[in-house]
Formats: sequence, structure tokens, C-alpha cells
Amino acid sequence: MSASRLLDFGLITHPSRRRHSAPSALKAITLFLLFLLVSAFLSGCQTAKPAMSNLMLSYNSLKTILGNHMPQGIREQSSNGRKLYSGYFNPKNFDEDAAEAQERAYGVVTILGTSRPYNLDVDVIRERKSGGDYRSEGHDKALTQKLVQRLRAALADRHEDRNVIDDFRAF
Repeated sequence: MSASRLLDFGLITHPSRRRHSAPSALKAITLFLLFLLVSAFLSGCQTAKPAMSNLMLSYNSLKTILGNHMPQGIREQSSNGRKLYSGYFNPKNFDEDAAEAQERAYGVVTILGTSRPYNLDVDVIRERKSGGDYRSEGHDKALTQKLVQRLRAALADRHEDRNVIDDFRAF
């Protein structure tokens, strides 16, 4: 069989008709690098730095201080006791009860870490009454910063190591 017949049947290709793989390989590398860049950006935005870190208090002391200084006290907590929800308060005044108000907010404090030092993640969520139900308006960064300052001041005013035995480690 001659070369011209093989060209006609498509069994072999002429050197001038061959597809070049360089542009498709370059395109694949570019897409892969773009994917890595986007995934690195999204995973970097996913987690936030804890509001307070390296707290060397015992878990019980930390929880007591938080309970005493959360706006309107602790309304509820998660089953493991690490996520604390404050009572509903007026967004303009932490000390004013707003359980039935038109606009209200509540704080969420999460105790992070299995042992000392603990970290705290703090967030404030606003709600507005619509009809008979409340709907979330999202996170309020300004109120979150105020709550962080309030809790930071409370933790700074604590009594230094009331329980010395709590810090003793036998092993």
C-alpha cells in the first residue's frame, strides 16, 4: 500500500497536519495553576483568627467569667458546653433586655482547645422582627468588637489563680 493511500484512509498523518499538544498542555497547566490560586484564596478566607487566644485559665473559671459578663447572661449552651449563647440584648445597649424587641442581638462565644491555653471565638448576630418571627440580619462586626473588649476587660480583672491546686500537674 502506498503512502498516499494510507493518508487517504487516515491511518497516518502528514507532518504538516499533526496537532500540536503544546497549546493544550499550556492551557491545562494554566487552568491547574488558576485552580490552585482560587482554592488557596478560598481556604485562606475560610477560617478567622480567634478573638482571644492563649487564655491560661481553667475551663470552669473561664466559663464562670464568661457567664457573668455576657450580655443578659447565658441563654443556652451547646451539648458539650463549649458554645455559649448570650441572652437577647438591645444592639445599642448590652445591658438592656430585648427578648421581645423589634430589633435585637445575641452573642455567641466558642471556647476552642481541649486543654490550656484556650482560645475564644466571639460573634454577635443581629435579628429583626418580621411579622411574628425573627429573621437574622447577619453578623455585626462593630458589636462583636465591643463584646470582645468587654470580655477582655473581665478576663483582665479576674483574681489571679484562686485555686493553686488546679495548676498542679502530677505527671
